[in-house]
Amino acid sequence: MILVTREEMQWMDKQAIQKEGIPSLALMENAGRAIADYIIRMQQAAALQISILCGPGNNGGDGLVVARILHESKISIKVFLAAPEESYRGDALINLRRLPLPFIPLHTQRLLKIYYDEIASSPFILDALFGTGLSRPLTDYFAYLVAELNAMKVPILSVDIPSGLCATSGEKMGEAIYASETLSLHRPKLGLVKGPDCFLAGHIHVFPIGIPDAYDSKIKRKEFLITPEAFRSFLKARPRQSHKYKFGQALTIAGSRNKIGAALMTARAVLRSGAGLSTLALPEEAYQKIDPKFSEIMFEPFNLSSPESLSLLQRGKFKAVAIGPGMGVSGETKNFIFSLLPQVQTPLVLDADALNLIATDLSILKKIKAPVLLTPHTGEMQRLLEGLPPPNPLLIKEREYEEVLNFAKKFQVWVLLKGYRSVLATPSGELWFNSNGNPGMATAGAGDVLTGLLGGLLAQGLSMKVAAKAGIWIHGRAGDLVAEEKGEKGILAWDIAEKIPCVLKELLTSRQFI
Repeated sequence: MILVTREEMQWMDKQAIQKEGIPSLALMENAGRAIADYIIRMQQAAALQISILCGPGNNGGDGLVVARILHESKISIKVFLAAPEESYRGDALINLRRLPLPFIPLHTQRLLKIYYDEIASSPFILDALFGTGLSRPLTDYFAYLVAELNAMKVPILSVDIPSGLCATSGEKMGEAIYASETLSLHRPKLGLVKGPDCFLAGHIHVFPIGIPDAYDSKIKRKEFLITPEAFRSFLKARPRQSHKYKFGQALTIAGSRNKIGAALMTARAVLRSGAGLSTLALPEEAYQKIDPKFSEIMFEPFNLSSPESLSLLQRGKFKAVAIGPGMGVSGETKNFIFSLLPQVQTPLVLDADALNLIATDLSILKKIKAPVLLTPHTGEMQRLLEGLPPPNPLLIKEREYEEVLNFAKKFQVWVLLKGYRSVLATPSGELWFNSNGNPGMATAGAGDVLTGLLGGLLAQGLSMKVAAKAGIWIHGRAGDLVAEEKGEKGILAWDIAEKIPCVLKELLTSRQFI
């Protein structure tokens, strides 16, 4: 789904109203109804009173529509106006007059102090203060209000964009709401995923409001948000008459004598992805340490110094190969991997030590014939970029996406830069940002699980373009399910892997994904 700037969204709105003849009031109604429907589906909405804070513009008008629909649906709410009643105009004023319950003025510090405890006891706050059109910093009372809302430590759901966050640059404009979720309208805004303060958006959901999709083609930037719609149709339910060979076999080449855990998690995560078989090739000295609980995996011991070991690619009908976790960076390992890579004919996922070795001689990337996905974290990406000759700069935060994209295009590889808002750079010059995940996933082995998941999806026949996007999103969603159940502290990598089948079930059975 394409990401849009403030100006692009305003242009789309204008085209829908002026060229398509869609009344602005109808767009506001559609927006409010979509968000209200989402809130109604949230289990906690029925129990406690929700606080809805509405500003004087169109964002506040969206919030007033939400309030009306929730009230009609018997959801307990209170509506607070963050500006004097006389400052509401246009569609926002129309929806204020349609409100079937009294509103509460909240446009001074004194009033906020009166209702502070009531708002702070809400299950969540709906932020409908300021939307995409905000172009200047919040000051005076609005800055104070936003700071006080953040201090309440209550989950905040923001309509379209967190109030105070620039839709284009992803920078705070003075104070800005720290949202748990952002309920973006029509198209996600670029500032929700790109910029120094994009983390304020929390989890991102996108709701259609009736603007035709055709206007997407007018935007020439190739920056997108990964949503299930990008891959969901490629995930098929298993036929009743099935066998394991029908779902592909992936080969994982990983591990060393002292680092076998990463290899085992990668190979086992292949099976959690839905692949039929998983083979782990690992050095003979590591083979002696295998725990019996990993008996679902087939093992192929090899000798790094033996040329015959390279024939392991011919020992199974592998549909994908993942290389790197826990292998180390010895000279023997480098020689083995660099001899192996040009022989691989199936899609490749390269991670961890495979990336560190490639960084010492990037020319090996030009010798690989198969589609390649690199999965570095920022440190590994730094090393890959350092391997480039001048004038290529080192990775710095302000330019990291541009540099990763240039790398992907230069070597015609796919690059998945892991981290908050993991991003996929494609050989054709696209950037795909992820929309889920949480800080609890910053744990040892989480990347190894992702590598196995990606290898397993590729083994099932998904193209690199589809598998990469699906793998990032499914991994993030699995981490979110763990966090919902256990909290973000203390998550183990295998907790994430255990939730992958649950995510696949959601994607295959839920008509509308929440």
